[in-house]
Amino acid sequence: MPASDGLQATLAIVDVKALKPHEQIVEKHVTELVEAIRKAGGITRPILADRETLTVLDGHHRLEALKRLRIPHAPVQLVNYHAKDILLDVWRKNEPVPTKDEVIARAMAGDLYTPKTTRHILKEELREVKISLKELE
Repeated sequence: MPASDGLQATLAIVDVKALKPHEQIVEKHVTELVEAIRKAGGITRPILADRETLTVLDGHHRLEALKRLRIPHAPVQLVNYHAKDILLDVWRKNEPVPTKDEVIARAMAGDLYTPKTTRHILKEELREVKISLKELE
């Protein structure tokens, strides 16, 4: 798919079962997030996902924490993943950088990368939100 300009970000409430991760999670981090979200009674940082495929770009641990809390919906910033304003890199040096199409293909196939493989860099900052767990039920 050709790249376009602009993220075209839209905040939406999405069924957690519809979101497709492309990376595995770190158990300790999920456990910490479950407690933090429960204590806060909500979430302030939406999950970032591709609007067309619902591939999770950022927020794998938040998604898993919501699932474990049995919260059926998640706040999601839906973006045009192929926008030039979203850059794809890796966290660990000397690893090959996958393409955006490879990330989507892995998500669709359920063939997850190891935790913290991909790093998505947005040229514009997305706003935080304050959504209670009650609103996500």
